[in-house]
Amino acid sequence: MKICNHCKDVNTDDAQFCNKCGAPLDPVLQGDSEQSQSQSQNQSSQNQYQGSQNAKNTYLSFPDAIRICLKEKYATFAGRATRSEYWLFTLFNVLYSIVICVVGFLASACFGGDEDVSAGVFFVILIIGYLPMIIPSISVLVRRFHDTGRSGWWYWLNLVPYVGSIVILIFTVLPSQKQDNEYGPYLG
Repeated sequence: MKICNHCKDVNTDDAQFCNKCGAPLDPVLQGDSEQSQSQSQNQSSQNQYQGSQNAKNTYLSFPDAIRICLKEKYATFAGRATRSEYWLFTLFNVLYSIVICVVGFLASACFGGDEDVSAGVFFVILIIGYLPMIIPSISVLVRRFHDTGRSGWWYWLNLVPYVGSIVILIFTVLPSQKQDNEYGPYLG
């Protein structure tokens, strides 16, 4: 039996990802007795059944999407991200960008007379403020591609003016693959 380090769910020996949370699994962890192993096998079977039943109605809350993207999977490019995880984190990015712009504007207003200094302060605050968000933004987009069955290399389509952004938008709104794929288990 493999036990998930993230959610402590019991999984089968051949599982590479947790059935409950989708995290990568560590090597086999053995129980002390045959009885505990049979109990964990029964629990694993129940969890797999419940996971397949609940997977259809999986929807993350706004704080959960932020926690997953910023804390648990900050620079994780492996695995999958549901539509709700991706779009809620994108909403957070938009709100965060607005706050950074307001802070930059207020800070640059302190240097009122000199326009060059004001503009410099504004752009430095924008860059420093948004720099920590670049990696999680890319990683959640790559995981979203994985959820639709595409390689993360599709990210480079962003370099194609206009058309690339439209294609990426279409890929992010497409539904998830309803079965496990090479990138991880179906999350819902």
